[in-house]
Amino acid sequence: MKKYMFIFISLFILFIGIKVEALSSVSLTTKSVPEATESGNYITLSLNVLGKQSSTSSVVITFSYDTEYLQLVGFEPGNGNCSYSNNEITCSEDGTSLVYPVFKIKKTFTSNQTINVVASETVAAESASSKVTINKKEKIIEVSSITLDSYKNTLSIGDTSQLSVTVYPDNANDKTVTFTSSDNNIITVSETGLVTATGEGDAYVIIRSGNVEKSATFTVMKDPIELKEIKIKEKEMKLKVGDKKKIVYTLDPFDATVKDEDIIIKSSDDNVVIIDKDLNIHAMGEGDATITISAGLVKTEISVNVTGTKTKSNGSSPIVPCIITSILTFFFTVLILFIVKHKKDSSDEVQSPSVNENGDFKFDM
Repeated sequence: MKKYMFIFISLFILFIGIKVEALSSVSLTTKSVPEATESGNYITLSLNVLGKQSSTSSVVITFSYDTEYLQLVGFEPGNGNCSYSNNEITCSEDGTSLVYPVFKIKKTFTSNQTINVVASETVAAESASSKVTINKKEKIIEVSSITLDSYKNTLSIGDTSQLSVTVYPDNANDKTVTFTSSDNNIITVSETGLVTATGEGDAYVIIRSGNVEKSATFTVMKDPIELKEIKIKEKEMKLKVGDKKKIVYTLDPFDATVKDEDIIIKSSDDNVVIIDKDLNIHAMGEGDATITISAGLVKTEISVNVTGTKTKSNGSSPIVPCIITSILTFFFTVLILFIVKHKKDSSDEVQSPSVNENGDFKFDM
């Protein structure tokens, strides 16, 4: 009897050993990671547990990680019969179990994070482990614009001009700026934006940062006439909303070597005033604004104050059109009365002639 009992127990142990024998392989890999490992985003892993479990056992899968940065919030089902509870996943179906654990990022990563997993068979106490490292990923912030400071754009051969630019936004990942000359026979440019005039003509420098480009134009002459001042008629203006006023300026000297396209006129606040192509200032809303007129390094400013009520027209007084209207009314009234009387006289019946006692014809008038 003991012999048979021993054989039975041996077979039972062997049976269980066969059933859980393969539970030695667990693989944990990355399925999807967001563009940036920032707070509020989610990471999905791929968990593959290889092997068979007996009908009375299950596999309990536990995770260890830095809870300051991550939190297991559940899983996406794969091909296993699994459930989630108390920060662990339990799988009970025979065969290979494939599930996708989902982690929430509680705090933006300051370094790479490691997630460890252990799968344990509840009856045979067999276990296997694996781990995966989630690399810190920063959100890519592209360059959106480049601004170019005023610069000397009319040069003599041998002159230099320094280009100074600002790249936006301030937190762009790569704010590297490059400068390229369109014609090295006219101008050359260094890595830092220093332009040197090498020959007569027109050329430009291409400024690039990320996917954004801007250009700076130059004219090189033997003896250019340098612009000294931009003179304006009014340095201060007071307008009402809806008013329009033309900008009047002159160059000193008048024959300075300045192209029309080199003169830049802009408003500091388009909500207050705007400038059209004919150099008219349009008062758009209440407030203060500054209009800047610049050419190269030379510039001047106009201060504009806009208030709420539109200025009355400076035209003639309303009494003038009233007098004219009265005269015209009187004239047409007299004319109409004359025409009516004339028609009435013309329509009177003509009287028949009569013969008096002397035999003469007589007409009654």
